[in-house]
Order: sequence, then structure tokens, then C-alpha cells
Amino acid sequence: VENKIQACLDSYRCYLALGREEAALSALCYAFALDVPHAEVCCALGYHFQARAQYRASNEWFLRATRCSKKHERGAFVSPQCYDYLPWLEMCVNYARMGDVLRAKRCNDRALRANPTSAAALGNKRILEELR
Repeated sequence: VENKIQACLDSYRCYLALGREEAALSALCYAFALDVPHAEVCCALGYHFQARAQYRASNEWFLRATRCSKKHERGAFVSPQCYDYLPWLEMCVNYARMGDVLRAKRCNDRALRANPTSAAALGNKRILEELR
């Protein structure tokens, strides 16, 4: 199952590179027919919608990524940052783009808890403090 889910992620990237967005999204969503949601797939969907300025949809997928269980014994290629740091960081960016500085700050604080030395999150913190 894990290899098939990785194949869905790889197919998604290949289809996007070919400009076949609908096929790319279908390939990614097929992963949900194989197993419970994996944070890597949820993050890919979050980035997909973020790239299209669909920030609310993007945040739903990033939030879902934070709720996925970390099952490192699955034998899969696991991206640990997809389970906490990256989703919170990207939700911060999305909320900032939507003009919701307070939610952006809260998400960035969660990103910093997951990765206290993150240059991106520390930079966000400085920017968000200036916006208050």
C-alpha cells in the first residue's frame, strides 16, 4: 500500500509537469482509496490549492495533515515535517494572504513549536509583529 501511495504522489508531480492538472489531482486523490490519509498527500493537496490562490481549501488540507497519525513503522518514505511544521507554516502564509494576521500568527507559533530554529518561521514572526 505504501508504495502505491508514493506512486500517487509521484504521478501527481509528473502529471503537473506535463500540464495535465486534472489527471494530476486524480492521481493524488486516488491515494485516499488505498489507505487512511497520509500527511504527505494532504500537504500535496494543500500546496496544490495554495498555488491556485484557493487558500481556504489549502488550509483545510494542511490542517488535515496535522491530524494524520505518524506511523513510521509503515515502511513508507515518511516526511516528518508534513505532520506538523510544514502545514502550520503554510497555513500561516495562507492566513496572511487572506488578511487574517491573528490566525497567521497562531499558525506560525505552532510552526515554531515544531521547528524552533526555522528561518522561515522566525522571519514570519518578525513580519507578523510589524503588521499588528
